[in-house]
Amino acid sequence: MSQQTLPGHITRKWIRLALRVLGITLASVVALIVLADHISRAALDIERARAERASFHAKYESFDRLKADRARVEPHLTKLETAIPAVDSFPVVSDYLASAVAKTSNTATVRFDSVPSFRGGALGELGFSLQLNGSLFTITDLLRELESAPYFISVRSVSISFAQGAQGQAEAALSGVLYLKESSP
Repeated sequence: MSQQTLPGHITRKWIRLALRVLGITLASVVALIVLADHISRAALDIERARAERASFHAKYESFDRLKADRARVEPHLTKLETAIPAVDSFPVVSDYLASAVAKTSNTATVRFDSVPSFRGGALGELGFSLQLNGSLFTITDLLRELESAPYFISVRSVSISFAQGAQGQAEAALSGVLYLKESSP
């Protein structure tokens, strides 16, 4: 086998062709690497955007739930706000107690503490005591009246004693608390 040598200009053509193929290959590899990097960044951006959207959706879903809960509770809040009178409107509550006693045909003496106690909050307590004379039936009617009062009244203790010789007559001593809120400025 004899080796043939190619003329110089053909050898140079082959070398140039080989260099072109190598250049195209290298340029293709670089382009693929750059394209893969851009695709990877775009995928990360998409994931980040989806996570932000999910977080946004969760926040506003919670907000919508709170809004619906408030709408559901709103009627009860207005009842609650009217059930706790301000200190300024205490005479209205006092008149309510007096009318409840009169309505149940009892005779009573009502004493209130001089000042409501607000223990670091907006809700204060004003103690009261009631001395009642009447029948057991009228005393229990008064207790029912206090139980269904439009104000927060807590009866803490009740003691009932029956009068000697007087049939059906009883004396009762009640102590309790009225809840008041601070006056609005």
